[in-house]
Amino acid sequence: MGLDVKGYKKSVHFSMNFYSLYLLVTFIPDIVGIDNILIKNIFWLIRILLACWVIFKEQQSLFHFNAVQRLYLAVCVIYMVNIMIDVYFDPNYSILSKTNGTMDLIGFFIDLLLAFTFRHDHTFDSENSFKFFWISLTIGLLLAFHFARLTPRLLLFDDETTRYDANSTVNTINYGQYGCALCIVSIYAMLKQKQVMWKLFFIVITVIGLLSIVKAGSRSPVVVFAM
Repeated sequence: MGLDVKGYKKSVHFSMNFYSLYLLVTFIPDIVGIDNILIKNIFWLIRILLACWVIFKEQQSLFHFNAVQRLYLAVCVIYMVNIMIDVYFDPNYSILSKTNGTMDLIGFFIDLLLAFTFRHDHTFDSENSFKFFWISLTIGLLLAFHFARLTPRLLLFDDETTRYDANSTVNTINYGQYGCALCIVSIYAMLKQKQVMWKLFFIVITVIGLLSIVKAGSRSPVVVFAM
């Protein structure tokens, strides 16, 4: 049986591109004891290959855009030009900054490629996709609660603030954002459920998200969740 692109989009595609799977994968270096750069690069390569597969399997024309998509591309072009000016034409940029900026530019093009996979895709918001996302995110945050490490940058600048990275790859800001995402999807699921037991279950999942935000010690997820 061959791979089914529709089945992939209805279950895994959203989680692959919105970081619940990324969170899970980034625990591998800490558990196995290898360089996290290797794992990150392999994961990004897999994302790119899957994005190309989804785009190739699309039935609609690759170069057909509606008004909203044209606006998105226009914003992307403006943003890309600004990055190129900052990286390659700003005399105040050091060689190190130019190197980092080049990687940011490459990452921008990859993100643009990934955006194409959602262009005509109305299957990634299926029930299976939603279940896969919150389950994988919950498992990832439970692992993070165990493997979280004190943010090393704060040891140099702030002795009073306690913040944790999810692991050696996911920093405190993203850790808090993942916790916020779990809170939001759990509350949404709780409101949609009619059975009391399921409502209580998603309240517990919401608490896991809140504990992740607290342990991360990042303020922005608290503001987003409150709004």
